[in-house]
Amino acid sequence: MRIACISDIHANLFALEAVLKDVRSQSPDLILSLGDQINLGPQPLEVMQLLDSEGIPCLLGNHEQRVLALRTAHDASLDAINFASIRWTKTQVEGVPLDYPLYKRIDGITFAHAAVDNPSMPLEETPEVDRALDALSTPLLVCGHYHNAMQRTHGGKTIFVTGAVGMAENGIPNTALYAIVDDTPAGVTLTPRIVPYDSAPLYDAFRRSGILEYCPIMSRVVHEAMTQNRCVLMAFMRHVRATMLACEEPGISERVWTLAGNTFAWKTAQTCTEYWGL
Repeated sequence: MRIACISDIHANLFALEAVLKDVRSQSPDLILSLGDQINLGPQPLEVMQLLDSEGIPCLLGNHEQRVLALRTAHDASLDAINFASIRWTKTQVEGVPLDYPLYKRIDGITFAHAAVDNPSMPLEETPEVDRALDALSTPLLVCGHYHNAMQRTHGGKTIFVTGAVGMAENGIPNTALYAIVDDTPAGVTLTPRIVPYDSAPLYDAFRRSGILEYCPIMSRVVHEAMTQNRCVLMAFMRHVRATMLACEEPGISERVWTLAGNTFAWKTAQTCTEYWGL
């Protein structure tokens, strides 16, 4: 069986369209989306509509989990300014079912967003990955969440991370990542794939979407990350935390967030207002 595994689209329709075109050239028996289909990017509804029209089953990612938390009850932790994109995404995908399963097992392979019981598990943390592998009921876990392709074996079990479709961190601009899993009688073959696409239209997509009214600073972080394919988000959040400490504030206030946005080492020396032409 040949399974095309896509993950971490993050509402980047342009990357998804390019990846699906490449996927079709590989003639898979199944296409499976491993979570984080939505949030951060400007096209959550369009992404969900395309996945639905293609009949692609999805798994639950931590970003779907956060939108579901807003749907079902008030979650005060998501009121913070750094979660504004979640609140905007919720308005865009009203009525779209997001209660996907946490994992899927096919023969001797488990597919999940991260750990089978925790779509937020940090895959760069070796002890946590090893504990997840110890608890795994199959010899192989294929997942997303971490935005670069990665593989680790522990105790005779292997975790294989596909990398991100919409927000890769391979340092190669205008590329998207996914993987092909070939499950044959001779064994399982895991093949990462790198797909070129044009990220230039993302700028206008952000400006047209309405997301800038909610979170112009986070949108700039995401846009730079998506067009440069580097980990801008984590670098920015480290800067936010440093700014919070310097301001002696207990949390991420609007003041801290704005100051961090004004002092971060952006690729271009522009304010966010100038960057977006607001």
